[in-house]
Amino acid sequence: MTYGPQICACCGSMDGVEAHHLYLRSEGCPDELTVWLCHACHGKAHSMQRRVDIRAATRNGLARAASNGRRLGGYRGGPTLSDCDRRKASAAKQILAMAFARDVSGVIAEIRAGRDLPLAALADALNARGVPTRRGGFWTATAVRRVLARAAA
Repeated sequence: MTYGPQICACCGSMDGVEAHHLYLRSEGCPDELTVWLCHACHGKAHSMQRRVDIRAATRNGLARAASNGRRLGGYRGGPTLSDCDRRKASAAKQILAMAFARDVSGVIAEIRAGRDLPLAALADALNARGVPTRRGGFWTATAVRRVLARAAA
């Protein structure tokens, strides 16, 4: 155990000082290799240790997977789209989104019925009616705003 004045080795505080082992006791750190740290610095020391451990564990895991013949990242041999095909796919998605916006804007107009409702209230009403988003999810205020903007365009 460290002897001497109980002053934090990092910030010099004398409040809530604790003994901190220089490396993990589970890894064999003797009690003689300790320093005094306040509660805040002690927490920072352990957080830094965890970040370092996570990084090392990730690297070790990836190295083990690679040594076992596992392919990591990169091109996997599937089909790729040319720039022309990507433009066509993007245009098709936009057409579908515009059509969906026109369909849903009718439901939104029905919900509004001349009232000026906030977007969150419209989203809640669409969810209560069971109207799915274009991808089948739940409505948010942002999604309603985007549909209204798309329908107005």
